[in-house]
Amino acid sequence: MLLQLAVYMIDKLWDYSLYNLIDLDVTLPIEQGISPWYETTWLAGLIVLFYGLAYMGFRKRDF
Repeated sequence: MLLQLAVYMIDKLWDYSLYNLIDLDVTLPIEQGISPWYETTWLAGLIVLFYGLAYMGFRKRDF
């Protein structure tokens, strides 16, 4: 996370940081009723991916 913060602080690398997803440039239009569909789609896709990976990991376990 510290590396992501360092990338966020460098102006030319700002677009490649995970902190960019929660920056005011992304979240401020939500107050105006504009939904950031690009970021929403990426985050939802990552949630589904990691949920699937966690499910496969737990399915292998023998409790």
